[in-house]
Amino acid sequence: MIFDRDCLTRYVLYKGLQYLKIIFKYLFEICLVFLFDTMMLFIFALQGNNVFTYTAVGLLYLLIVGRRALWSGHDIFSKATISCFVPGLLFCIIWTPALVSYDLVLLCELMILVGLARWPLFFQHNKISFSWKIFAKKILFFFALQTGYAVSLYLIAPDYFESLLYPGQLSVFKYDLEKKYPTTSGIQFFYDDLEVAKRLDKSLPEAISILETSPLYKGPENLILIQSSYPNPKEIMKNQKSGTLLGMCNLLNQSSYYFTDQIDIDNSLPAIFYDSYKRLDYAVITHELTHQMVSKYYGKWSSLLLSIDTWKHEGYAEYMAATGYYSDKNHLLKILNANDVSDETLENPFSSRSEKEEESSFTDYIAALIQTRYALNEKKCSVFDFFKNEYKPASAQEIREWLRSE
Repeated sequence: MIFDRDCLTRYVLYKGLQYLKIIFKYLFEICLVFLFDTMMLFIFALQGNNVFTYTAVGLLYLLIVGRRALWSGHDIFSKATISCFVPGLLFCIIWTPALVSYDLVLLCELMILVGLARWPLFFQHNKISFSWKIFAKKILFFFALQTGYAVSLYLIAPDYFESLLYPGQLSVFKYDLEKKYPTTSGIQFFYDDLEVAKRLDKSLPEAISILETSPLYKGPENLILIQSSYPNPKEIMKNQKSGTLLGMCNLLNQSSYYFTDQIDIDNSLPAIFYDSYKRLDYAVITHELTHQMVSKYYGKWSSLLLSIDTWKHEGYAEYMAATGYYSDKNHLLKILNANDVSDETLENPFSSRSEKEEESSFTDYIAALIQTRYALNEKKCSVFDFFKNEYKPASAQEIREWLRSE
């Protein structure tokens, strides 16, 4: 028998390319699965948990994972379309928490989803159908089916419509629903430390009374405050100058967080600080709840698409926290000068940082507060006009002349 080395080489290359093609096909399916999950979680973050969300996710599941059955020439009721009958919302309930843990469950469900996606390929007559009429008929049918699944689930097990965690969510965003403090302020208040919660509760009535003065206020019922410890206290000490890690407002789940780590506040805050922040609990709570109030009034889309400038978000939050303080403009001028706020920062808060500066400086907050005070108190601009894109910050010269005037 004559050994043909060239023939063997060609055979090995051919087989290698075949296997490589199969691997790439499966990798493509896996990428689509992660695309489906990312888009699914994005819909949940924007829309919340309701029947419409689950129906939209079910349709998304069909278009991405079940696309082969939809585009193929198979009838609606055939073996090849069995995968389309699987309720897409099952993966909202089971798949989402698995993504957070990254355990064996994730790998198993990934294999199931890829298998469902390639299911129609195992049957004959898998020719692509370009008939939009047939395609639309399938879409409408399976859209109605997914809606039926969603409504049924909502009626049978409404608990499944509680909030779900999603990847990218910091561990600090998790809170125990059982630890709800019975505050008299009317807001939903969750805590990590009961003693700290008792201390914070004393500041809540005054904070709510300040929010009530805003035309954006809709009531305390939907406001959520979470007392938590930041995962890395050293990071707070390092970046405290930015003023952003004392608290934060998660605009997607519209909850406010107050990080009450046991750190030396006096040494971590700038030497020249607002008088209002000498009452740190009240100031931070009012600031973060103001963010939440604005987000709830204008909606998640405005927050997500940044249709409201950052300096207006932060400036109005500082303005509300500083209500009752700085009636004397000389005080604001002293804060401005003591912190060396540049004209560039004063005219463009939160947008004048250099590329090397990763965090917003404390001076941005000062500039935003003064710009907001000038707009609302001096120019008598309404809050609604202030948040419109047409309103622009005043020049540094105009602001300084106002502060120096009688």
